[in-house]
Amino acid sequence: MSELDRLLLLRRRRRWPLVVAVSLLCAGIIVGTGAGLIAVQQLQEQVAGLEAELATSRLQDAAAESGETAGPGTLAPALDPEQVVVEETDGVTSFTDLSTGLRTVVQPVDRSKLTIVGSSTMREMAGDFGEFADRHDAALIDATGGGLLAEHMLAELGSRRLVTDAVDIPASGQTTLTSPNVPAGIQGAFRLSGHFEGYGSAAGTISKTEGPATVWTFERDEDGLAVRIPAGTEFVPDLGTQGRDGIAVLNIGKNNLAASDGVGASDVDELVSWTEDAYRYLSATGKYVLVVGHFQNSATAADSPARARIQQYNDALRDRFGPRFFDLEAVVTSDDIWKATGIAPTAADLAEQRAGNKPDGLSRRVDGAVDPYHLDPAVASTIAGLMQSRMIDLGWY
Repeated sequence: MSELDRLLLLRRRRRWPLVVAVSLLCAGIIVGTGAGLIAVQQLQEQVAGLEAELATSRLQDAAAESGETAGPGTLAPALDPEQVVVEETDGVTSFTDLSTGLRTVVQPVDRSKLTIVGSSTMREMAGDFGEFADRHDAALIDATGGGLLAEHMLAELGSRRLVTDAVDIPASGQTTLTSPNVPAGIQGAFRLSGHFEGYGSAAGTISKTEGPATVWTFERDEDGLAVRIPAGTEFVPDLGTQGRDGIAVLNIGKNNLAASDGVGASDVDELVSWTEDAYRYLSATGKYVLVVGHFQNSATAADSPARARIQQYNDALRDRFGPRFFDLEAVVTSDDIWKATGIAPTAADLAEQRAGNKPDGLSRRVDGAVDPYHLDPAVASTIAGLMQSRMIDLGWY
């Protein structure tokens, strides 16, 4: 057991022993072990140490401010240990808080599903997660895409659905529509399959091609009756609904936080709230959700507004999710990342790390030039392995 796990377990034993017992009963959490290169293990230990220093000092304060129970990955009201009843009825496990009357039915995790959510950073790791899923007899549900905003990835996950303005769906073929909460003005291509809530016969795909757009295109899956969809109707995604009870990795909102073009939300508190909503939306009771932070792009200025937003977002998630938070910024600024990747850092690389930025030595090259926004593919693969090891350490696989 790591020092971080020990400290968090002691905290949980002191403050809410029955919640821990219920969580263990319902979720079947088993402490696992990961294997890998010594350098990778050293990097994990260093990241865990950084998290421990912050998590142990902040979990209590964050819980007091929010009224939530302190503990890793828990966003639930505190339960009175003497006022909780656990029941097993017709094969369904539930627990009831007698002081409020609230009954929660336990939803087991489906380990045959692994969903990854994110923009280009996670997109570059999709192949590694696909291989990882294969090794564990799971299907990868890929909700990633280059240039996506939080609005798009969460619409695909289903925790924050696309809302349409009024639109007439023809009996066949395509039409255009607009949405007040998911902008079409992003550079990347995007496709979202599903149906309008209450109009299952009008299933199809909402999409846009590469390049900013002002409207979305909707194409029906099958011919049918023409129908008018009223304003405010939500679009229910196929993908997110399928993976809701599985295991998930969330890397939400980097382009919102780093962008300066005014497309999409950039308020940190709002993005933190959306991330928490996505965490809650994923329905397995044990919350098998790894929440991933963001690194600072190469050459980010010390006084950059993007730096401040990303740091605020990372700090908030670190406080809320404990060991379920993967500190990507700590990884790319760690000394041990060089051992794990076999890359020899330059003096400029070390200076960038001291500034809190992704160093050029870990960056992708495009026509020989450093890409300030993206990781080198081999580095991305190494970091994907660290994320997977964290899930194994948490006993999810």
